[in-house]
Amino acid sequence: MLPLRSKLRPLLLVAAVLTALGIGQVGLWHNDSPQPGLEAPRNIRLQLSAQAWELAQQESLAFPTETAGFSVFHRVPSSQEFKKSSLDETLLGKAKSSVRRAGPAKLVEIGETYTILSVPIVNIDGQTSPVNLYYDTQGWIVAYLDQDAPASQAWQARALNTQVPKLENIETTLLDTVNEVLVEALALPALLSQEAGYYHWQYPNATGFLMFGSALGTIANEQVAFAVPDSFDVYEISTSLWVSGSDGACGEVTLDGATAIAKQCNRSFTHQASDLTKLSPHGARNLSLAQTESNKGATGALTALVYSAKQ
Repeated sequence: MLPLRSKLRPLLLVAAVLTALGIGQVGLWHNDSPQPGLEAPRNIRLQLSAQAWELAQQESLAFPTETAGFSVFHRVPSSQEFKKSSLDETLLGKAKSSVRRAGPAKLVEIGETYTILSVPIVNIDGQTSPVNLYYDTQGWIVAYLDQDAPASQAWQARALNTQVPKLENIETTLLDTVNEVLVEALALPALLSQEAGYYHWQYPNATGFLMFGSALGTIANEQVAFAVPDSFDVYEISTSLWVSGSDGACGEVTLDGATAIAKQCNRSFTHQASDLTKLSPHGARNLSLAQTESNKGATGALTALVYSAKQ
């Protein structure tokens, strides 16, 4: 079986300061009062399961623990019908797209008890985000990024309105992928973010992650300050930048004045992890999203932190 250490308690907040789930504080605040064309940052914080998965230790199964990164997982209850062959047929054999999936999945590896696919998930501005998907005969469903992919790459930015940018919620393509299996292949209800399990395979001691983001629709520079206590171990700080590519708008992201993602002017969705050997992750940090060149078009940015509290 695949145990969870504790019940997840997510907080989806608009508040300026967030409190970690029983392990300390990461301060996060908007430097300036929201102005026309600026959207105050939206945030999500969830716990990561820090226990090793028995799933990965079973010789009959083949989850790629060494090459997997940030992930979302769920196990279908034994009371529900779960036929791997039916999932294979639905996800591989049917070319019809869905609300979440842009087309048929690509087979990566298949065995008698498991299947690994690459699923094209619909994202913002007509773009697709490929997500790895593992499922097996025991009912486990795992959507995951590659080991070297920054956690911010999981951002599902489709909800951004390109005409009037407003970031209402932060969602992930990983949860979309799990829900594609549940809803389209198994005819089960979709999971909410707080009902799923989360784990980063390259950081087994990580206990939490934080994602925060903002969007612009005019020439502006929005700054978000955050502070990480010395009592935290930070494993990753990564950032994603979306640029609409319309009406001449450009976007760039800086962290403490240094370039996190260089200026982008074409329609793009760029993801980059910061080099923590050149950046002290603790103390006060300042993240800036800038839209330049045009008061039309749109830009959006999201930053992800993966961390744990020191014992």
